[in-house]
Amino acid sequence: MEENYLFEANSTLGTPTTPVTITATSQIIAHIDYPSGWTWFSMNLQNNNMGLNSVFANLNLTNSDIIKDQTSYAQYVPGAGWVGPLSELNNQSMYLINMGNANTLEMIGYAVNVELDTIDVVSGWNWIGYTPQLSIEVNAALSSLSSATGDIIKSQFFYAQYVEGIGWLGSLSYMNTELGYMLKSLYSGELLYPFTEGQRSEEEDQNYMPPLAENAPSWQVNPASFEHNMTITGTGFINDAHIDNPMDMIGAFAMVDDGAAGYTSECRGIAQPIFIEALDSWTFFMVVYGNTPGDELEFRLFDAGADYIWGVLESIEFNPNNELGTVLEPYSWNALPQIGDVNFDGDLNVLDIVTTIQYVLGSTTLTDIQFMTADLTGDGFVNVLDIVLLVNEVLGVTLVRSNSEPVEVELVIQGNNLRIKSENTVAGLQMDILGISEFISSVENYTRQTEAGLKVVFVSTEGSLVNDGVIFTSEGLHEHSFENVLISDRNGQELSFAVKILPGEFALSQNYPNPFNPTTIINFGLPVDSEVHLVIYDIMGREVATLVDGFMEAGYHKQQWNSLNNEGKTVANGMYLYQLTTSGGDESFSSVKKMVLLK
Repeated sequence: MEENYLFEANSTLGTPTTPVTITATSQIIAHIDYPSGWTWFSMNLQNNNMGLNSVFANLNLTNSDIIKDQTSYAQYVPGAGWVGPLSELNNQSMYLINMGNANTLEMIGYAVNVELDTIDVVSGWNWIGYTPQLSIEVNAALSSLSSATGDIIKSQFFYAQYVEGIGWLGSLSYMNTELGYMLKSLYSGELLYPFTEGQRSEEEDQNYMPPLAENAPSWQVNPASFEHNMTITGTGFINDAHIDNPMDMIGAFAMVDDGAAGYTSECRGIAQPIFIEALDSWTFFMVVYGNTPGDELEFRLFDAGADYIWGVLESIEFNPNNELGTVLEPYSWNALPQIGDVNFDGDLNVLDIVTTIQYVLGSTTLTDIQFMTADLTGDGFVNVLDIVLLVNEVLGVTLVRSNSEPVEVELVIQGNNLRIKSENTVAGLQMDILGISEFISSVENYTRQTEAGLKVVFVSTEGSLVNDGVIFTSEGLHEHSFENVLISDRNGQELSFAVKILPGEFALSQNYPNPFNPTTIINFGLPVDSEVHLVIYDIMGREVATLVDGFMEAGYHKQQWNSLNNEGKTVANGMYLYQLTTSGGDESFSSVKKMVLLK
């Protein structure tokens, strides 16, 4: 007001018939709050003295306070005021100010004439002021610019990206008074804010803030603690499904020194998805804060519907003013469950085991994230080794590493049976059995029929070992072959193996060649470990030579006779008998056959 009146106790100025004059001017009184820390601001008032020392004269400043525009700065020195190349405020510019104390600035000045006050815009980043007296919708506020897809406008808290044919999209819907903005533009030009179009009152909600879920995590970030920010425009996925719940959240976190010789996780940014009707998509517009380039940032994803916080596969480095993703080509956040949670339900259970088994059998597929989750060994493959480890995780079994040499497993094919011999160290077994369609087994197993045969996984979802002995029976098994055999111990370590084919019964074969001169071969089969006697007799029944007299392991064996008797002398032409006699376990066997030595 133009008049000034002095206060006097109990006095009265003016009467109803002779009132005093109160003449309002066009000046505006503004109160601007500055928190302790960094603030992006601009001035939409002007007066006769826009010098820093005049505008900030009544603030509680410290010697650590600093103010910057895009090209210069000043520091506050007690007793000397603001010192530096930046000396006064310009309405066209945004400023960054860092104050040690919270302050409220009272400024009296005239409104900037937005119809005359243009702001030059260059190609690249521009620190621009906001000169209107009320908020303006961002498309209207920046309508004087020739904008291109990829241009960005951001405040300290929100931002929007420009898409040709659609307009500005993002978390920044309205440009507001007293805030400062950074504008990245492809084209140079002049910004002229509209005088009335699109304005609305400060009491209305400005930029859209999605509602929080009742169970939302207490993630908090203080933008005033950080000088810089960057933006990430992206979409979130949980097991390849787009996130479309506005109450879901993604948080960015950095590990920082906790001041006690340790580290703590500090929240650096929070975003919730916004539905972009023009693109029929849900998009996160995240502002991430930092002071130091290169800070490693990891992410967490809150699934409001499941009330679960997922880890996120991706991590990034913080870089001031960096822009990751666009509205048209968004960055991706992929939920990463705890290792083994293949079904993405937040729990490790038998469903994860069965899903992994079905993948190994080829009955189902896994997404890339599911595959990574199922690969517990980290070797780039998902197989029975991972299944065994997953069973351990589900059951809470502690792995016990042994310093002893690993056992080589014997896979024994005998008749229609397949047995294993492993000193009871096998926890899982997978194989392809060619040429069969069924088998009988008392061991927990999972199968899938293929054109070539059966794919099989033997594993106990209750953590039991695959004990030594017969694991399955199939008619004519000895006529079929095995491929892709993989055997796991209890710790998910691969065990080496050897395939051993044993006869189903004792057998003595006809020698060959027969007749012979002077050497022949005698084949025989032992179904069990046995004491063996293989003796040559002449036609009168007299012993000529003992070829075998002792213990032999089960299997197929052959013995050569070179026509020498027990004294090492060559025997005469004629017919001879050879007899195999065995005793092993509860079984014994004896068989005699003829052969002819013909010189």
